[in-house]
Amino acid sequence: MTIRQMCGRAGRPKIKDGRPVLSRGDAYVLLPESDFNSLREEYGAVEPVDSRLNDVKYLAFHAVSEIVQGRVVDAASFADWHSRSLAHAQGRTIERSQIEEVFGTLSRLRAIETSDDGETFVATPLGKLSYQMYFSPWQVCGWFINFSRLFKGRIGLDDVTVPWALSNTREYAEGVAGAGDSAQDVVVFRSACSKRGLRIEKPPSVVGAAYAGLMRGKRLPGLEGVQGQLVSDIDRVVSALSLMEKTCAPMWRHRKWTDLGAMVKYGLPAKMAVLARIDGVGGKRARTLWACGVRTPRELVTRTGLHAKLRGQLGPKVFESVLASARSMSA
Repeated sequence: MTIRQMCGRAGRPKIKDGRPVLSRGDAYVLLPESDFNSLREEYGAVEPVDSRLNDVKYLAFHAVSEIVQGRVVDAASFADWHSRSLAHAQGRTIERSQIEEVFGTLSRLRAIETSDDGETFVATPLGKLSYQMYFSPWQVCGWFINFSRLFKGRIGLDDVTVPWALSNTREYAEGVAGAGDSAQDVVVFRSACSKRGLRIEKPPSVVGAAYAGLMRGKRLPGLEGVQGQLVSDIDRVVSALSLMEKTCAPMWRHRKWTDLGAMVKYGLPAKMAVLARIDGVGGKRARTLWACGVRTPRELVTRTGLHAKLRGQLGPKVFESVLASARSMSA
């Protein structure tokens, strides 16, 4: 895959005066003599590159990104931008109706709005967040709507509501790669959502079930691949939600998004996840601190009677480092 990515970049159009002047490039790959024949066969079997840009799902993300950067402001500038794309070079022109569909979709997703002159478009805070954090506008809008519903209804964040809020977006409406046979776990999750008055369709509920399993510390058969993807991306998700609260939803008043990361990565309950805020503390150490009677970073500092036991449990060097981190938080 790395070789194919590099070759793809070698073939990107060269631009002069805003227009492509060369639509191909040459890539040279040096192969070891010991495995030359098999590697030549593997790297030589590269499937043709076929642009999917004209799919509204991809057009919408690129459109909002270009609007954020000020390179696209209306239909004409968007058409001009598209004329320099691979899709256009492959004969896929863009119609006015497609552009209107994209702008209409982004408006409904609250990612763009008309400017004061009424003639051009500007990005909203949600649109800027989509661009900055590299999430689709459907996902960003879905999170905003879902978490707003939870906070407005004073519905607690737990291993049912959080997976519902994260997964119940159009981004997952067509399913997700890496999902195996997980029918029972999906049924259980959808049932749990229904009991809480939270509706979710089957495709996104696969992702919801994977999140729920992670938050309970369980690896689910058939969903290991999906869970691995979610864990690898949770820090970016947490950053996006934290930024969303600051720029779009100050009324949430949550400010504990880092705890969500610990809940997903380590399967920690919400109360225990507080301990993972301490530098150097992950799932195992958080559980050790909790088992010894420590409930908050401040308690680690103040409950000196537990220090001898914790030093033995964690080891002197680790304990001193964790204690120093907790003290810096309490200062």
